[in-house]
Amino acid sequence: MLNFKVKYLRAAYFLTKNYLKNYPSFAALELMGTCNNNCPYCSFAGLSNGQKDLADDDWYHIVDEFIKRGVISFSFIGREPFLRKDLLFKLIHRVRNKAITGVVTNGILVTSEDIIQMKELGLDYFQLSVHSLKDLQRNLDLTIEARKIGLVASLSMVVYSKNMNLWRKLIKACQDNEIIFNFCLCQQLKNSQTTSYLIKDIISPSDLNEVLTHANELFRTNPGLIRNSRKYINSLKNSLWHCDPEIFARLHINYRGEFNACTAFNTGVLFEDWVKYQVEAIKVRRSCQGCNYACEMDFASLSNVVRDIFRVSIRQ
Repeated sequence: MLNFKVKYLRAAYFLTKNYLKNYPSFAALELMGTCNNNCPYCSFAGLSNGQKDLADDDWYHIVDEFIKRGVISFSFIGREPFLRKDLLFKLIHRVRNKAITGVVTNGILVTSEDIIQMKELGLDYFQLSVHSLKDLQRNLDLTIEARKIGLVASLSMVVYSKNMNLWRKLIKACQDNEIIFNFCLCQQLKNSQTTSYLIKDIISPSDLNEVLTHANELFRTNPGLIRNSRKYINSLKNSLWHCDPEIFARLHINYRGEFNACTAFNTGVLFEDWVKYQVEAIKVRRSCQGCNYACEMDFASLSNVVRDIFRVSIRQ
């Protein structure tokens, strides 16, 4: 219990300090260069080019150094983190009393036993992405299980022109089960022959209006269910590309140990110098990685995760 309290006191201290200095508080770590899914809107498909993932020891070094520099939250993300399950579990345990930890996964490889074990290792939040009707039921069940044992658990979805029916079912399932969710809008789809992203998939005005109507209705009737920000939702009425950086800065390190020098993923001052001089294992990637989503610009989702975790911690 003492270690539990120390973790959240540390988070509150560094969140304030980092905000004043515009230093990073959050880190998203991309543990794998491959995925066991093949989504048509995935920005990362085909980008690994056979290059090796960062070694376990390098990841240990990175998280240790980030903790020393005041990072309070780690999100272990894709392409699919459960393809390196052993590493994932070791990293969760490594930072359990020092930082807030979360996992973002498609759920294909996740079992009920995994959820229990991650909770015991120190996991705080758990997000499952939904890509099909089959995913929806499986990941809904896993989310409910995770919530029962005290994890902040939620669903997420990428909305594009061909999955509006799935969107409607996701909304209903989340309302019926009081499940938190967030969504993002797709800009373009990959060419199945080349894996390049030349096929525009800007959602139709009528579908966009339906998505925004659903979102605004939830803000009115049950605002706790939707993790996206009102400002982001309203901005989508005018443009699918909207950059309103999070007031709490964050880092995104890809599977090769490269810092993605993107104004959306990485806000704040002097990030290149912060990374270069503080964590030598990391290389700075100065070029854009060509994100296909409007969603990546909505950072309120991340702050709301931390808000939910603090609420749960107070109740415990």
